[in-house]
Amino acid sequence: MKQLWSLCLAAAVMLSCVSATVWAAEQAEAETVQEQLYEIDTPYEYPITPASPEWKTYQSRAERLAACHVDDALLQKMTTPALVETVLTYPMLPDCYAYDTLEAGMRSVSTYFSGIDELAARPDAIECLEAYAAAQGRSGGIYSMNAKYVQIYLEDELQEDTEAVQPYYI
Repeated sequence: MKQLWSLCLAAAVMLSCVSATVWAAEQAEAETVQEQLYEIDTPYEYPITPASPEWKTYQSRAERLAACHVDDALLQKMTTPALVETVLTYPMLPDCYAYDTLEAGMRSVSTYFSGIDELAARPDAIECLEAYAAAQGRSGGIYSMNAKYVQIYLEDELQEDTEAVQPYYI
């Protein structure tokens, strides 16, 4: 009987070692894939902004949106810190302040700028927004304020996602 227990214990230890090795290999592979996925570590530099003389030559909002467009593939390849800065410097981001609520404004802007949704999908978005705001401090001006508003919006979105999967009990 003791031999059977010893054999079972040895098998369990070996299975645990193999499982731990497989788990570690999967984690290392996942990190490598993520490093390859987010290969762009510099924020997008918008060629034309409201401060540019060319901005005033645009006759319509559609022209301004086209001038500010960032390809989805580019946004998806950015590291989260680069994406944060790309979102916060988006020339049309101030449109979100034209709505009754921050949520409504952000939802509207996200219909024509996918950087917001891409940022919301990142697990480290809040952490990177906080780091950006801290680095900007009071000297960050509008970008620091935008960082706080985007962070609030994303936190609300994450809260809604969490509440959506919670069971409802009567």
